[in-house]
Amino acid sequence: LATNVAETSVTVPGVGVVIDSGLVRRTRYHRGRGFLTLMAVAEDSAAQRAGRAGRTMPGTCLRLWQEAGRLETSTPPEIHRESLLPLVLGAAACGASVDTLAFLDPPADYAVAAAREEALALGALDASGTMTATGRDLFGLPLDPPLGRLLLEAKRRGTLPDAIDLVAALATGRPLFERSLGAPSDDPRDLRYACCDATALVLAVRRGRPGEDRLIAATLKEARSIARRLRRVMGLAGDPDRERPVDREALCRTALAADPRSAHVARERRRHVAWSNGGTEIELARESAAQHAERVEALVVFETRALAKSAMKTSILATCASPAPLPWFAAEGLGRERVARAKRQGDAYVVEVERVFARKVVATRRVVPEGPLARQAVAQLVMAGDLFGGILPSLRQRLDTQNLAARLATRGLVEGVDLPELDLAAWLEQQLAELGLEQMDDLALLTAEDLLPPELPWAVAQVLEREFPKEVRTREARYAVEIDVAQGEVTLRYLEGSRGQVPRKSALPAFVGFKVKVDTGRGMALVDR
Repeated sequence: LATNVAETSVTVPGVGVVIDSGLVRRTRYHRGRGFLTLMAVAEDSAAQRAGRAGRTMPGTCLRLWQEAGRLETSTPPEIHRESLLPLVLGAAACGASVDTLAFLDPPADYAVAAAREEALALGALDASGTMTATGRDLFGLPLDPPLGRLLLEAKRRGTLPDAIDLVAALATGRPLFERSLGAPSDDPRDLRYACCDATALVLAVRRGRPGEDRLIAATLKEARSIARRLRRVMGLAGDPDRERPVDREALCRTALAADPRSAHVARERRRHVAWSNGGTEIELARESAAQHAERVEALVVFETRALAKSAMKTSILATCASPAPLPWFAAEGLGRERVARAKRQGDAYVVEVERVFARKVVATRRVVPEGPLARQAVAQLVMAGDLFGGILPSLRQRLDTQNLAARLATRGLVEGVDLPELDLAAWLEQQLAELGLEQMDDLALLTAEDLLPPELPWAVAQVLEREFPKEVRTREARYAVEIDVAQGEVTLRYLEGSRGQVPRKSALPAFVGFKVKVDTGRGMALVDR
């Protein structure tokens, strides 16, 4: 029966028949990682398998797929199937860049970029691509970089005993528990009692029994061997305390600090719950103990695997996860802060700040804002009309004019304009930063006019007046012109005259690059351009 082993150069005498299923379990590159996947064998591997029969005697190969079936010509090289993070770290450790190395099979640019991005996220490389002290320590560990990074953070935080046992279980690359375990029992002696995969793995390595706890004996033996080696490498003396309880919060927060991408928040979908860290959504594996936890709003994910649901669709499954409350994310500084509400109460300002991770609010607090938060708060107050109230109409009109000029400049219709298009909030925050506003008390030094965009040069203003007038007259009616730069639309609002007709294109300004709609009284009509 042909397997990957049959593709080696070893000759087994007396083999007369080879049965080839046409399948191979090999790694496949998907979103920065190499995942072990069952897929169709390539032609070169199929030929190698067939060659096992008839080497020392006549033989036959029985292939269990249709003759019309199409196979890949050759097996992709490993550099195209695996994460390139070890390669990027190895090159950096030698003071080189992957871009400068010669390869028989050059790696894909996107795979190199993904590996560099992951190295940055793990703190192994700095922005210039130079290896950091963390990267050097990480490169010296006999582990996949994400697992090694977890150990380094655990050493810094004093959570090594739990982290070593967890990493040892994950480093085997195979399930430790038997399949079809069902829901955890109410017995605290059940390793999965806490509905946490990480805790269950730690306890399994520490004191699990293959029969009673439904563990796979060979995997457990390997995990304990790895744990012993890791304790020596990390400098932990003596035998492990088998009755030591697992500090789940400390372990999860260690993982969050080591790699913030391990944090995932719930996303309610029509038929299931997905989990997101701001990137690709993942699913929780059916055998995960966390499936049975109640009211889970977030997970810390320690391990994922890819599952090919079809030839075109691959899902990422979290196979080791721990339920986590959102305050743990906030305590580790995950996400970014934004001003949720800003109010003026007399001479004081009340500002409520949200910390948002993957579009989920993980914490809320009231603060006296400073720096960027102060500028966000002032921008909100101005846009709500609670601060410099009389300036808002002029501010909107002048900013719309500036954005229109910037749009026309990109089309070469006006010269002398080198400005980006900005929405009102972005303009206010940028202007307040240039004015040096760092705290709310700095408002005493500002006037409303300080927030206005500068007037456009006369020549540019003349072009805008000609190409985008504020009012349009046709033989039938008069219209006010409303311009939505962001949507690229011009709307003609009826003022007087004959209503209900759509003006001819020749009767209107060109409005280059914009759709033109007309208020006919019966709805909006699009002018044929």
